[in-house]
Amino acid sequence: MAADIDSVNHVGLVVADLSAAAARFEAMGFTLSELSMHKGATEPGRPAEPFGSGNRCAVFPKNYLEIVAHVEKDKRDVFVGKYLSRFEGMHIICFNSPALAGADARLRAAGIGTSGVIPLQRDVATAEGTRTAKFDCVHFAEAQSPEGLVQAAHHLTPQYIHQARHVAHANKCTALSNAYVVADDVAAVAARYAKYTGRAPRKAGAAMVFDFPLVSRVTILPQSELDAELPGAPRHRLPYMPGFAFATADLGAVTGHLDRARIPYARARGRVVVPASACFGAAIAFEAA
Repeated sequence: MAADIDSVNHVGLVVADLSAAAARFEAMGFTLSELSMHKGATEPGRPAEPFGSGNRCAVFPKNYLEIVAHVEKDKRDVFVGKYLSRFEGMHIICFNSPALAGADARLRAAGIGTSGVIPLQRDVATAEGTRTAKFDCVHFAEAQSPEGLVQAAHHLTPQYIHQARHVAHANKCTALSNAYVVADDVAAVAARYAKYTGRAPRKAGAAMVFDFPLVSRVTILPQSELDAELPGAPRHRLPYMPGFAFATADLGAVTGHLDRARIPYARARGRVVVPASACFGAAIAFEAA
């Protein structure tokens, strides 16, 4: 078992209207970070350049949700338009790696194409003023991950992302706890994620689940299980990413916010689930921490 992937660092919800999506998440009781614009290199060894994409994030002590859109239309759109042309919703799973160069070498040895280690950065607001958050990232070969953008990252300045003023949420959520992938051949996709993560999954009914030691898990399931697991999840060409889950210390705090904002939800397997139709194309589950 490899030790170079220890968690789901973040998932990405790709939206057309960042302001509208941010307002919906704030209504659900999340504290969001301020707008932050992306900069990055297109290949190893090249300097970072400004992109037109930007995000606002629901940040937790060890991971986060990224809500991303193409904000500055006069700047390069690296990926947002491409994914929106498929559907609005979840398109990104990023693993956390404390040893990114080693993970990149392991992936290549396992037959997974990668971008190599490339630098990314974005300016973020802090209590002390604007600071530059820096990351190293490895994108996994797009042709081998048709469900979306799968990657691994190492944060060089985590203090600028996991700021204390952002990690407390009125809905008592404490972590991004699950990322879902729907597949027609669960075993084959799980075998690919075993190569991605260097970990073996556990079987959970018809699903395969990857548990990580730091925080979070990835669940790969067939579409036949989707309504039971994530009622109101979207339907797209397989494979795809239908949604994600948060851990909360108080499900009542979650439903209180949803009720006040008149956001619909269902209950499934002891969790509260907001349908994709109410949350920009991704089904969102809230589960007891």
